[in-house]
Order: sequence, then C-alpha cells, then structure tokens
Amino acid sequence: MRQAARDFGGAYEPVVASTVERCMYVDDCLTSVSDVETAIELFGNLRSLLAKAGFRLSKWFSNSEEVLANIPENELTKSLHVHALDCTLQERILGVAWNVQSDTFRFSVALPLRPRTRQGLLSTVNSLFDPLGFVAPVVLEVRLIYRNVCQMELEWDEPMPEQALQRWERCLSSLPDLRSISIPRSFHLNSYENMQKCQIHCFADASTLAYGAVCYIRAVDHESEVVCTLGMAKSRLVPAEETSIPRLELMAAVMAVELERSVKKELNLDLRPSVFWTDSKVVLQSI
Repeated sequence: MRQAARDFGGAYEPVVASTVERCMYVDDCLTSVSDVETAIELFGNLRSLLAKAGFRLSKWFSNSEEVLANIPENELTKSLHVHALDCTLQERILGVAWNVQSDTFRFSVALPLRPRTRQGLLSTVNSLFDPLGFVAPVVLEVRLIYRNVCQMELEWDEPMPEQALQRWERCLSSLPDLRSISIPRSFHLNSYENMQKCQIHCFADASTLAYGAVCYIRAVDHESEVVCTLGMAKSRLVPAEETSIPRLELMAAVMAVELERSVKKELNLDLRPSVFWTDSKVVLQSI
C-alpha cells in the first residue's frame, strides 16, 4: 500500500498519499479530519488511489451521519447494518472500544471465570488490552499481583495462598468499574490554525514498586480557552534486582522523553517546545 502511495500519489492532493503512509495499520486505516467535506473527498481519493494497485478499501465507519450518507451501504462496516448511529454503538479501533456518539474511548471488561492459579491470573492480565496506557494504574496493580505470585514459585496450576487470593479477589471486583471511564478521542485541534499555543506536558514519577510517565496535550485558542487531553501513558514494574530511588526517578524521566517523542511524531503537528515535570531533585540536578 505504501508503494501504491509512492507510485500513484502524485495524481492526488498530498494528504491522500500521506494518509496511506502514516495512517495505515496493517489492513486498517484510521484518520481524522476537520470537516465533512474533507472527509468525503478523502474517502473517494483513498479508494481511487489504492484501487490502482488492486486494493479495495471497505468496511467504512465515521461518527458523522453526513459522511456515512455519502458512502455506498455495501461498503459500510457490518455494525452499521445492525445498529443505528446512537449512544449504544461501539466500534473496535485496533482493540480499543470507541463510543461513536460521545466520541470517547471506553473499556469493555469481560472477566470469564478463571482458575485462581498463576495460569488463570496471567490469562486475566493479558485480557486487559490498553495500548495507550489510559488505565495504566489499574493494569499496573494486576501486574504487581502477578509478579508477587510468581515470586512465591508456585506451580503453574497450583492454587494461590489465601493472602494473595484475597488481594486478587479485591482487584477483580473493582475491574468492572473500568466501564465507567471514558477518554476523549479528539485533542480538540480541528481548528489548529486558531490555536495560539499547543504543547505536550509530560509528567514522570517513580516509587519502590513501579515507575511511569504520562503525556497530556494542552491547547490554548485565541480566546485563551484551555483544553487538556490525555495523550498517552506508560508504566513499568521496577526491576527484580534492587534499584535505588534516584535511579528509578531517572528511568522515569527517560521514559517521559521517549513517550513525548513518540506522541509528537504521531501527531505530526508543529508543537511548541514540550514541558517536562518531575518532583525529583536528583533528576533536576543531574540534568
């Protein structure tokens, strides 16, 4: 598909080839535009460009009824054949649930009964799919429990001790609360030219158990209205070998820089210099 963009992209507006180059994930195309007219035009041009190389883009989806009305019904995603575009409709976007009407990411937590063993615990850990780290603190707690169980050197199917089991049951009972969490999909940068300032703010911190970082997008328009949106977060358990808190704080700071570079690259916007936050004097003095 990228070769098709290079071969035939010159016949279209640059945004068409750029969308193929930057917004294709295996066989999924995910992109966002500022208005309906641009979306309809991009739909037609993407199909046309890739058709020249023998690719047929189908299963289209949008949170705009006007855009959907301009797409042949047989080319729409199957979920639209069953449900209307209302508050109950959710679509899976690379494994993440997207509520179409509210334009937010949500979490569908299904917890089938698993044996209370290392095997069952690992199965539950892997079922919490959160690539952007929206619920990193919750996933981190589950990983902590799993590592503690592993340190007990239990057999794969050996029941967990009572104390570990109680902690795990408490954690399990709280996981369904994730369904109430929603994260805005949009960074509210549709009218980017109307922004007087747009920055990434990254926070880093560490403890004796874990370290992590989180990036927010902070935009200020010409009327001085500020909008802050969670961009991405990441957390890690501390290494098994003993590591000092100052070193962990530095590791968190490095993670924040790597996270900022990743977010900045993917947004492809002319952002102001990013701001990094830490409460560690050791990190500040080392820098």
